Amino acid sequence: MNNLPLFPTVLGFVRDVSNRFSTSLQELINGGEITLRTGEIVLRRNVSGASSIQDLLKASDNQEDGVSDFDGNRLPQNRGFVFWKISLGYQTHADADMEAKLLYDRKAIAELANATLRIHQKDRRVLHIPVRAIINTDTGQNVADQYTELPAFSFLVDEQPLSVQLVFPDGVSMPTATTANQYIELRMFGFDVERKSA
Repeated sequence: MNNLPLFPTVLGFVRDVSNRFSTSLQELINGGEITLRTGEIVLRRNVSGASSIQDLLKASDNQEDGVSDFDGNRLPQNRGFVFWKISLGYQTHADADMEAKLLYDRKAIAELANATLRIHQKDRRVLHIPVRAIINTDTGQNVADQYTELPAFSFLVDEQPLSVQLVFPDGVSMPTATTANQYIELRMFGFDVERKSA
């Protein structure tokens, strides 16, 4: 992986922002004891009836394969994440609890497309982006087409509370489950920042 042109660029970026990570991870970065691993963070949620500000992460949430890669609302100690590609998919289903059983390839409805995705971590704004800018799943020919490439790296640090929200315009809400359950899939592609294996 070290011979890929992107690898040293991301590694240099991690060093530049190393003071944002936990003391433990900073020490690993400064000591050359970290590695970058290709990774993807996935978060799938039922957003039926969502309006105003919809939190997609809670401190009480548990990591669940196929549903959420987050354990609670933060990354564990000594794991950071740098990403530059993002995608938001949409699907509906008559049943609840279908987050891990759907293919998120349906064209987003206007209520969702006109919302904003907002990611904050502690006092830092990670990303604010219109949902319309990151919904490619109904038009792409392969997985790579589904991502929107960001103009700059974004990053998540370890141990700090993380907020992932959909923000809807005033008076706008997602249909309720009586119509059909409304599901979204958020995917972020990049590199995990981790301790080198022994």
